[in-house]
Amino acid sequence: MAMEIEAALLVGATLLASVVVVSKPLLVTSVLGFVAAVMTAFAWTDFGWSPELALIGVIVWPPVILGAWAIACDYIQ
Repeated sequence: MAMEIEAALLVGATLLASVVVVSKPLLVTSVLGFVAAVMTAFAWTDFGWSPELALIGVIVWPPVILGAWAIACDYIQ
């Protein structure tokens, strides 16, 4: 029974996140950029120049860069 509840919560959260992403892409891109900057700052503080910092950069910065490019090209308004 717990697995069904967990799956329902996961599906509900995914659908809610999808609605927010589709309806407010500029806000989501801005928040994602802020979160990426904070994560990078914390990783820099904890690890310095390291594979962990590089991994965080590879994971969190491509969506931010893609979103910034979409905003600059007026794909997101």
